[in-house]
Amino acid sequence: MASLMIDCPDTGKPIHTGMDLSKSAFESTTLQNNRTDCPHSDCQEDFHTWDKEDAYLEDED
Repeated sequence: MASLMIDCPDTGKPIHTGMDLSKSAFESTTLQNNRTDCPHSDCQEDFHTWDKEDAYLEDED
């Protein structure tokens, strides 16, 4: 399993979406119009809306 991540559009810093998926699950799923709170204090927004093309998997080695 890997953490499903997006990057904050204001800071460029990574944000864990709260989801963990396998690579095959990520490839086969449809993710649209999701919302994730932004933990970065230097960001202008409290949350970000994102779609699958904004997300990526980050391995937890």
